[in-house]
Amino acid sequence: PIKYGKVPGLIYQARGRIYSGSPAKTVQNIDHLPLPRHNLWHNLPGRSVPVITTSRGGTSLSALLTQPPAPRMRLFSAERTIEEISQIAKDYRQLYRNWPLPEQFLSFIFPVYIADEMFLGHSERFQAICEGILERGLDKSVFFMVSAYPHQLTRENCQWLRRINTRKVIMP
Repeated sequence: PIKYGKVPGLIYQARGRIYSGSPAKTVQNIDHLPLPRHNLWHNLPGRSVPVITTSRGGTSLSALLTQPPAPRMRLFSAERTIEEISQIAKDYRQLYRNWPLPEQFLSFIFPVYIADEMFLGHSERFQAICEGILERGLDKSVFFMVSAYPHQLTRENCQWLRRINTRKVIMP
C-alpha cells in the first residue's frame, strides 16, 4: 500500500480503508483516454458483461463508488462511445468465432451494459450514438442493457432504445 500512494491519481483499498495517491494531471479531452480492454475479462472464469460508461464524474451513487472524484461532469463523444461498442462486438466475434452460430443470432446472446445514466442525459449525443450504432450494424451484433432514470424514458428515447436492440432498462 505504501507504494500505491506514490502513483498519481490511484485510489486503492488497504486494511478495509480507501486511500488516494497524489493528485493526477487532468486529461483535458477525455476522448484521448485509451479504450478499455474489455476482452481481458474473457479469460476469467464465468462470463462477464462488458460495462461501458459514457461519461466521467459523479452522477450517481454507483459512479461515486467506482470512479475517482471529479470536479465536473465530462462526457465522451458519440464517436468514441460507438468505437468502444464496436470494439466489444469485434471481441465477441473473435472469442466465439468457432461457434456454429448463424450471424443473425449474435444480437440475442452478446450483451453490452451501458452503466451510467448520462447515456440518455443529453438527447443530441444520445441520438448520435444510436445513429452510429445503427449505421455500423452493431444492433445486429450485440444487445444492450441501459441504466436510466425514469424521467429519461420519454417516448422518443424509448423508441431509440428499441431500435438499437435494448433488452433491459435498469432504473437506479
